Amino acid sequence: MHRNTLSTQIPTVRFKSQNKAFTLLELLVVLAVLGGMLSLVSFTYQTDSDEQKLTQESQAVRLFLQHTLDEAWLDGLTYGVNIRANEIELLELDSGKWVKLEKMHQPTDELFEWKLVDKQEFHDLSETAKALVEKVDLVFSSSGEYTPFELHIMYVQEGLSDQGRSASHILKGDGANAFVFNNE
Repeated sequence: MHRNTLSTQIPTVRFKSQNKAFTLLELLVVLAVLGGMLSLVSFTYQTDSDEQKLTQESQAVRLFLQHTLDEAWLDGLTYGVNIRANEIELLELDSGKWVKLEKMHQPTDELFEWKLVDKQEFHDLSETAKALVEKVDLVFSSSGEYTPFELHIMYVQEGLSDQGRSASHILKGDGANAFVFNNE
């Protein structure tokens, strides 16, 4: 006996998708993975702000002067320093005369200026020693002492008057202790 059922009479049709595309879920997963990978790799295309440049230059000046003081003490020598607007010149005391050394510090950017504002004099010096000390801005002695000073380090923006200067960093030394910054 032959059963006549509906399933045997209607042929099953299977559709094959003609569109070969990604589903929305697959695209979101790929984007999430790529986003995670890009967050691990940071592209740094950043320019330093004026304040960051000023801080870096101030630290470089402080380290140069501190290194000079340390060398004077360790080597048993006396060094002199002349500070110009765009150069810190190093001299060595040799047989009662200042001899210019090749070692110097120059700013990393031509827009930096240094200005020695306050320099205190040594007391109880002979006339010969006073005449010698007057020829340099700062003295770093072999005993580890140095001329007390206040040095302003400024980043001057182009086209601005003296009133338009960016903030300066002030490097101070009391003659015996480590140099410190007092920012205004």
